[in-house]
Amino acid sequence: MNVYTYIVECSPNEAYEICKKYGFFNIESKEEMAKCLETIIANEGEGAFKEMMELHPDKEVIVELFTEKKNELAPPPAPVMVEVPKQVSADGSVTLNTTGPNGLVNQTNTYILVAALIISVAIISMKK
Repeated sequence: MNVYTYIVECSPNEAYEICKKYGFFNIESKEEMAKCLETIIANEGEGAFKEMMELHPDKEVIVELFTEKKNELAPPPAPVMVEVPKQVSADGSVTLNTTGPNGLVNQTNTYILVAALIISVAIISMKK
């Protein structure tokens, strides 16, 4: 059973009203009404489809199911940027504060970078 037939079976009067709205008046059977709805959707597009789906007897379940899926697929929150603390001296010059936890990380990263540079220069000079 396709969605058109299901809607016609569950809400025949409302489905007929949609058919009348789009100019289909002489409908003899539920099968014909389902074909009429299919034709209306094919010709009119999204607006008519939304109208028809409002009649779907399980629309609350469908909306709930896809709302949960959408929330599960949501991207994780963006990382928080932390500003490095700065000190301003009396003459107006700005220096990084290396006493806090962020300053210690920056200082450690600098030492690692300098050590890696020294080791790479030593390896290069040994190969020559």
